[in-house]
Amino acid sequence: MWANSRLGTCSSNVLKRPAATRAPEPNCKPVLRACLQVSTSTCRPAKEATDMRIETLTFQNINSLKGTWRIDFTAPEYRGLFAITGPTGAGKSSILDAIGLSLYGRTPRLGQISKSRNEVMHRGTKQCMAQTTFTAGGKRYRALWEQHRSRSSENLQQQKVRLDEFVPGASESESWIPLCEKISEFERKVPEITGLTYEQFCRSVLLAQGEFAAFLKSSDDERAVILEQITGTQIYTQISRRIQELTRERELELDRQQALLGANPPLADEKRQELEERIKTIGQARSETQAALKAVEELIGWHAAMQTRQGDIEKNAKALELLAARSEEMNALGVRLAKAQTAESIAAQYSEQQKAQVRALTAREEKDRAQKAHAQAQRHADEAASAFTAAQKQASAASEAHERLLAVLSKVRPLDASILSAARQTDDEKNELQLKRQNLQKLQAARGKTEQSIGRLAEAARLESEWLAEHAADRALLPLGETLITERETLKALAEALSQAARNEEEKRLAASRTREAAEKANRLLAQSEEKTKVLSGQEQGARTNLTRALDGKTEQQYAAALKASEDKVRSIDAAHKENQTIQNEEKVLADRRQELERLENDRKRAALQVQALESETTLLEREETRLEELSHFLSLEDERKRLTNGSPCPLCGATEHPFAVHLPEGILSSDQELAKTRALLKKTRSRLDGERGTLSATSGKIESAQKELARLQARIDSLAAALAAFKTEHGLASLTDLLTERDAENRRIGALEARLDSISSAEKALKAAQDALAGHKAKSEALIARAAAAKAADEAAASALLAARKERERQAEALDGRRASVLETYGKLFEGGAPQAEEALGQLSERRLAYQQAAERLAAKESDRKTLTATLAEQKNSEARAAQEEKRAAEVLASSTQALSELKSDRSALFGARDADAEENVSKRNLHDALGRQEQARSKAEASARDLAAALTRRDAAEKTLAELAAEAQRAQAVWLQKLSEKGFPSEPLWLEARLSEADREASRKTLDQYAVDKQTAEKQKLESQQALERLVQERRTEKTPEECSLAKQSLSGKRSQLDTEFGALSRELESDRQKRQAADELLRKIEAARKEFDYWKTLNDLVGSADGKKFRLFVQGLTMARLIRLANEALSNFSDRYTLVQPDEQDDRTSPLSIYVQDSELFGERRAASNLSGGETFLVSLALALGLSKLSSTNVTIESLFLDEGFGTLDEASLENALGALDKMTVGNRLVGVISHVGRIEERIPTQIEVHKESAGASTLSGPGVQSIT
Repeated sequence: MWANSRLGTCSSNVLKRPAATRAPEPNCKPVLRACLQVSTSTCRPAKEATDMRIETLTFQNINSLKGTWRIDFTAPEYRGLFAITGPTGAGKSSILDAIGLSLYGRTPRLGQISKSRNEVMHRGTKQCMAQTTFTAGGKRYRALWEQHRSRSSENLQQQKVRLDEFVPGASESESWIPLCEKISEFERKVPEITGLTYEQFCRSVLLAQGEFAAFLKSSDDERAVILEQITGTQIYTQISRRIQELTRERELELDRQQALLGANPPLADEKRQELEERIKTIGQARSETQAALKAVEELIGWHAAMQTRQGDIEKNAKALELLAARSEEMNALGVRLAKAQTAESIAAQYSEQQKAQVRALTAREEKDRAQKAHAQAQRHADEAASAFTAAQKQASAASEAHERLLAVLSKVRPLDASILSAARQTDDEKNELQLKRQNLQKLQAARGKTEQSIGRLAEAARLESEWLAEHAADRALLPLGETLITERETLKALAEALSQAARNEEEKRLAASRTREAAEKANRLLAQSEEKTKVLSGQEQGARTNLTRALDGKTEQQYAAALKASEDKVRSIDAAHKENQTIQNEEKVLADRRQELERLENDRKRAALQVQALESETTLLEREETRLEELSHFLSLEDERKRLTNGSPCPLCGATEHPFAVHLPEGILSSDQELAKTRALLKKTRSRLDGERGTLSATSGKIESAQKELARLQARIDSLAAALAAFKTEHGLASLTDLLTERDAENRRIGALEARLDSISSAEKALKAAQDALAGHKAKSEALIARAAAAKAADEAAASALLAARKERERQAEALDGRRASVLETYGKLFEGGAPQAEEALGQLSERRLAYQQAAERLAAKESDRKTLTATLAEQKNSEARAAQEEKRAAEVLASSTQALSELKSDRSALFGARDADAEENVSKRNLHDALGRQEQARSKAEASARDLAAALTRRDAAEKTLAELAAEAQRAQAVWLQKLSEKGFPSEPLWLEARLSEADREASRKTLDQYAVDKQTAEKQKLESQQALERLVQERRTEKTPEECSLAKQSLSGKRSQLDTEFGALSRELESDRQKRQAADELLRKIEAARKEFDYWKTLNDLVGSADGKKFRLFVQGLTMARLIRLANEALSNFSDRYTLVQPDEQDDRTSPLSIYVQDSELFGERRAASNLSGGETFLVSLALALGLSKLSSTNVTIESLFLDEGFGTLDEASLENALGALDKMTVGNRLVGVISHVGRIEERIPTQIEVHKESAGASTLSGPGVQSIT
């Protein structure tokens, strides 16, 4: 359900509208689709229906209501109609101001309150505040608004707001949960919760003073604005305007597409076929030229390869010379590496000897520490034994002192208990004496007051008796009470009738004046309209002239076609420029790829040499592995070797001499280690060989890919160059500079064409606007003619009504004067020295009667009170005597108890002084406990010291034993190390250390030697391969031509190919351009058809609801809204009077707006008259009915449970007032809160529940009434 669905649907039975103002009924579906297309964001789903009721209002220093006030509208008295009463200017409307401030930060009378403007704060105060508690949607909320002045100056501070929500079930301090405290959030949140904007709130909850007749007296345009504000129908004005704008845009788009269709036609079919044949012929010639060029390039490549191989041979020779120069250095490095490996073989024995020395040194340090710890433990044990003996003595002394204290305390404690009991008894007796004395004093004071009251009553009775005697003549007025009241009410009614007649006469006079002014204004407007018609006609002719000047003899389609041609040419130039940049970039990439290919060729050669070297090294290592495996097998036959004896044959070789049967040669025993090293090195070498082979394979693949990429790049560059050359030839351009110059010229031409098209579009819009304005003004002129005639008729009717009202006033004045004369004739004799005016005479007589009656009643009451007080005085004297005797007895008992307590305290002081028994006992117990604790601590410390001494002795002995063992071990390790040094040929340990190398240095030396061998082998092999390759190239002998001759042949073929490429590119682009033009023409036809359908759709919609000012659709929708408002207003009006009915203009009122309001009078046989031709009372009733109707209309989604009406009842007669109040009383059904603000006395008498506003001094006012509380 959409937010504006309450306006009804587009059905024929609600379109009873004048033909001049009613839009033709459209199909609803296209209209709704257009609404969604134009403004999807505005039409959003409506909120759920909610209710809104004000519960309490708290405010401070608002206008004349100084101080803080709280009104509880949930009090039982507010279940019916209530009134806010008080004199004019007292501050009745300030209560409504407080409600508006708390909820919306503004008031109906003063508008928005800001930091720079606050006229509601009471003069001389520093702050003002308004807070409303209300219910909405089943929840309870509290809205607060406040503003302060700064302490140091009178400047206003920023206003503060807060919105809270009540959470049931929590404690009172936690029941209000804050929702927001920022002004922007507050202004958004309150309308969301209440369902009412501020304007809707003022139309549905607060019907402010002077606002009843605002809608009735508004013009049609003003009513339209009000209806838009309270119903949210502004969207329909926007839709109407937007629909017309979109229709014009679609029309222009259709014209533009049609102009483009004929601007750039494609080639004829015969011309296109001829072009295709020519492209085919040139393509064959290009292929033949490309093949010849490729053959020449191969010959050039052969010459380049010959030169490359000669250069490689020279480089390899130089490399071998350098390697030969490094041979001595490599031999020295080999000797140094062998010596380092020998030194490394005994590194383990050196490490073991060093570790043994360190262990011996550590053991010696441990023995020294153990000896020191033993001496320290002996000293601590002696000290702990001495401390234990002293602690035993202190504990014994503390125990003896505690026993002596307990013997004394056994006597002191009974005395303390007796003293405590006696003190409590003495305190009780003191309190009793004090109470007796206070009672006696109260009785004496009460007797004195009674005696004073009796004296005052006697004096007052004497004065009342004297006054009654003085005014004895007024006794005769006592029976005339009702008669005087009746006479006063009669005069008051006649005076009010005269006042009403005078007001009615004044209203008729004002109405006659207004009708005269309206007639004169209508005539002036008509004259102004004729002048404006002439001006608008001139503007329309001027706009037509501007359009002709902008077209300058051509059509808009011709300018659009020229613009399209220039844009296409600029795009072609940009494409050619882009191709040239692409060629330059591709040539740079081609050069980079060639360098990369050359690097890859070198890498492949190096990788091939490395593979050969590693294969040779692998072969050598495999042979060494086989030798070491045989040696290892030989060593595994040790047992068989030991059984050999000289002279006996060997079972394997048959030898009879066995020199190694007992001892093998030096170095043989380490064959297993050598075999392991050889195998590890072989594995590593094979791994390197596999890696190098993989590298060689990957490099070969990269070379193949690079060659393909070179070929692809060259082909692309050639193609782009041919296309660019063809473009230059086609457009007669010698260089790229000419290309850019041509593009700049075309861009300037495009700018001029676009400016021309913009000026044509502006001129067309101006002409359309001038035509619309002229047509609209002519319609208004016709309305003004009708308005002038209606104004003249209204003026004549108003003059007749004024004459009748004047006669009625004169009749009422005669009736009032006659009644006044009758009153003076009847009661004039009761006045001495002449009677005053009739109303004043009746008032004085009523006051004299009431004063005499009240004085007699006061005298009787005083005599009765004096007798009662005399009896009370006698009884008070008796009570006073009894209280004095009781006070004396209590004083004697207190003296005896005090003496006994003094004797007990003297005995206790002699025995123990003033000391506290429990405190002394506790101190003694603590001393004894502390002494025993110190004794126990000393014992534990002595035992711990003895254990530490034994542990230190054990540690010392163990350290001495360990030192002896480790010293012997170190000597043995030293001997073994010296023996190893001698065996390996090192005279001393420093020389051995000098011969050592780190693992990294040894590995680096091995790698250096290996790399030297590989480099030497690689250089020799590359030299041989280069020589062989050069011999093969010489044997091929592909051509007898020199390199220079081959280059000239290439240049000739390249020029021919470039020429063919240029021609081929130009023809290809021409063919492609024709294809694009054919495709564009087909697409353009489809767009024109779609644009025509779109334009037809929007044109139909524009004819229905579109207009430049948005008035066509707005009036249609607001006519529906007005019909619903009049129905709601008539429901309220029927409760006030069954005479009047509000109606809209019918179809015979062709020149009347659907927002006009007429009143149909049933007593005049259904005669209709304009709402402006109503009397004051009639205007109020109709205005109130419309206000209540607007209240319901603006709160369609909100159930309004609170309604406040401010003033306006003074113009009603008795019957109308009774009907209006009765209707408002009916609105209170269902616990609705309805309040009326007025100073009319009849309302005060009619409505019992009232909030009264009282004027005080200095411009301040106070409140009183049900639920009203002043907060200090």
